[in-house]
Amino acid sequence: MRRDKMQRGLVLSLLSIWLCLCTMVPGRAVAAGATPEEVLTASRLVAEVRAHDGQRVILEGEVIGSLLPRGTYVWANVGDGVTAVGVWMPRAWAGQIRYRGAYATQGDRVRVEGVFHAACPQHGGDADLHADAVTLVERGHHRLPVVPAWRWWVGGATLLAGAGLALVALRPSRRE
Repeated sequence: MRRDKMQRGLVLSLLSIWLCLCTMVPGRAVAAGATPEEVLTASRLVAEVRAHDGQRVILEGEVIGSLLPRGTYVWANVGDGVTAVGVWMPRAWAGQIRYRGAYATQGDRVRVEGVFHAACPQHGGDADLHADAVTLVERGHHRLPVVPAWRWWVGGATLLAGAGLALVALRPSRRE
């Protein structure tokens, strides 16, 4: 009887250790009572620039515009549709970015972890985020531009008018 209680106690102990290990963030232990780090948008990061200056942050958004190589690093803009933040990352990490947001392209959605600087002394006093990790969240894609219906109607009417004028111009005259 006593041996059964010891075995149950051992199983419960191992189970509780396993549950504690499962709640840890990979690479970082979560302290008791600590909340997971909050994921920020570019707009929120810019709006709360002083609160996040010099802090480790997580930014999630769409990669927009061109990637600007600078030696072994790359500048990328990560935005949320309203504003964007410049991200300084190693060139090797930028290799995973295939699509950059533009008129007919939805850019890759990335999660960037790093240190935010409201006025970075290394980069001329501009606000930027020095990436410690960049993770692809969602792959971008090409999208067809949406053409408003009124443009189709105007185009069709112009085509018909042009065809009618061509028929009139090419019709033989009665004098001949």
